[in-house]
Amino acid sequence: MRSALCGLIFSLVAFGVPDARADGSPQAPGPDQRAYIAATLYSDLQAHFAHWQDSAGLKPDEALHAYVAKAMSVPDRLGFDLETIAFLAQFGGGRTGFSDSWLRETYPALPFAVRRIARDWVVTRSRLDALKPGDVIVQIDGTPTESFYQNHARFLPAGSDEAKRAALFAMPSLFASPLTFGLADGRNVGIDFAAAAPAAAPEVIGKWLKPDEFAYIAIPNFDALPGAAEPQFEARAIELVKDYAAASTLVLDLRGADGDAAPVKLLARLMNRPYRGWAAATPASPLPQARPAALQTVDGEARVQRAALSWPATIAEPAPDAYGRQLILLIDGGCAGACEDFVMPFKDNGRAVLIGEPTRGRTGSRMVEDLGDGMTAWISTSSVSFPNGAPLTAAGIAPDVAVAPGISDLKAGLDPVIAKVLIQTAPGAQQDRRAP
Repeated sequence: MRSALCGLIFSLVAFGVPDARADGSPQAPGPDQRAYIAATLYSDLQAHFAHWQDSAGLKPDEALHAYVAKAMSVPDRLGFDLETIAFLAQFGGGRTGFSDSWLRETYPALPFAVRRIARDWVVTRSRLDALKPGDVIVQIDGTPTESFYQNHARFLPAGSDEAKRAALFAMPSLFASPLTFGLADGRNVGIDFAAAAPAAAPEVIGKWLKPDEFAYIAIPNFDALPGAAEPQFEARAIELVKDYAAASTLVLDLRGADGDAAPVKLLARLMNRPYRGWAAATPASPLPQARPAALQTVDGEARVQRAALSWPATIAEPAPDAYGRQLILLIDGGCAGACEDFVMPFKDNGRAVLIGEPTRGRTGSRMVEDLGDGMTAWISTSSVSFPNGAPLTAAGIAPDVAVAPGISDLKAGLDPVIAKVLIQTAPGAQQDRRAP
């Protein structure tokens, strides 16, 4: 395989690639840089990728050949970036991908958010006057929204089909501006991203849902702000936990709280009983392990087996001054990475009641590869599972009480999850739910 790969890359480098640039875009990577990136990604995947079990049916060698052929022929940087994103998106686990600083600067986050409700693509929030929460998008520039998704699904780095759908409008480079949305109510709405009001700076919000009884803390994400010595959102949340120490019920809103900085200090402030972390597995060798001839598979099919090192979940003891009253966590598909690291121990030992929707199912360690010229790849280096061995990536972390907003809720500006919280905190409500 390696000799075939080298031959393929050499021939493509020798023939060269078109040198075309869109106005305002930087120089597209040259053939030598493209070949280097392809070889580096292949090597990193073989040595470090930990989610082969989530990539059933994928043939890495064939995928690489197809990627090299496409990546060498696209004329501009956008095309190369998208082909690289599509290549890595084939590998399951949700922690493997590609980023380009030029791409992030040229295509900032969309000024609205969309999610699937039943089979409808529904606006959940918007900074555009022409687009309101509850609007249902049925066409994008004349293409049915479902067809638009099918045409672009290969670029979406997620596991299940539903997770890919949830990620569609989180990838702004797939959307040109201006564009036209066809809405279910018959309107055609012109959308110009530049006309959107500036996004508000994210912040941790604390308030009383019921004075001196039910306290509420919303955490936007678990990342550290640029230049910060520590994750500031976590630090602010800890301050609020102290401020609300006398509350009979504390509600943490973690919906949409993605991030990479595991909030272990906040976890310790709220966990008043022994708790467990993830079980984990990593590749045992930098080389794929050939299947021994004597090893029998269940169906008799010959397969490559990859050795892995596994670690069981460990147990931590609670801090003596941890908050000890009723705790409720609000979760959804936007809770991923560090958010899931935070939520899982509460699910496992029943310390908190989880209300909302399943989390994304994407966490674990990763390696970061600097590919030069502002381009970066990251490869998932560990797969995690619940302490009982159930995989996270199968369905994320399930809520104890399932609640999801409907179209009518969004149109009316209602939050059915908060309404369920008020019911859950009524006298006599169950307060201790343990994972099976």
